[in-house]
Amino acid sequence: MRQPIITFFAALLAGFGSMCLGQTYVRVTADESLASIKTIMTEAQRNRIKDRSRSRLAALMDSSGLLLKMETRKLESIGGKEFKLLAITDLASNQTERGLIISSIERRPQEPYYAVLDSDEIVPCLQLMQYARDSLCGTKPSADTEVKFTARDGVCFGAYCRSNRKTWDIYFYKPTHATEYLSDKQLSRLIEVLEEAKKNIGQ
Repeated sequence: MRQPIITFFAALLAGFGSMCLGQTYVRVTADESLASIKTIMTEAQRNRIKDRSRSRLAALMDSSGLLLKMETRKLESIGGKEFKLLAITDLASNQTERGLIISSIERRPQEPYYAVLDSDEIVPCLQLMQYARDSLCGTKPSADTEVKFTARDGVCFGAYCRSNRKTWDIYFYKPTHATEYLSDKQLSRLIEVLEEAKKNIGQ
């Protein structure tokens, strides 16, 4: 079993000179020395998330001066994106925020994809996807119709169909990235992911 990933975001500026750990997210596992610490998110990336996101998880990740533990567990990969459960604990207060993160599968994508669903956003997103599967797919609307849910982070899940057509486009996207369209099989897998996230987060 892999050791839990422990992430330190403390503002350790004093006395560390050019190391400047407070300006980056770093990942440390139990068998890594200080020399082998790997940066997983730069200050510029953090600022982009802060500018674009109102997510509680994103806000916590942007916090400075805190000792935080971050634990992730992969659930599924769908359409080039990886879905993971995320739990961030403030070790001083023992308070934990949970949610779902969506990221690029590619190791070094040209435009890294990163999106967050807070814990209270998982159920409405799940309800939308179930509604699309059970009540929309196969129907022919009389007008152009779209049903969607937009999370605080900006990631949007939805279904769209033009009038007098039976083919619904099921999708998710962030405004800064291309839309990801889902096949019937991928929609079923996404519903399973959201159901698993709901069960594990306790919503």
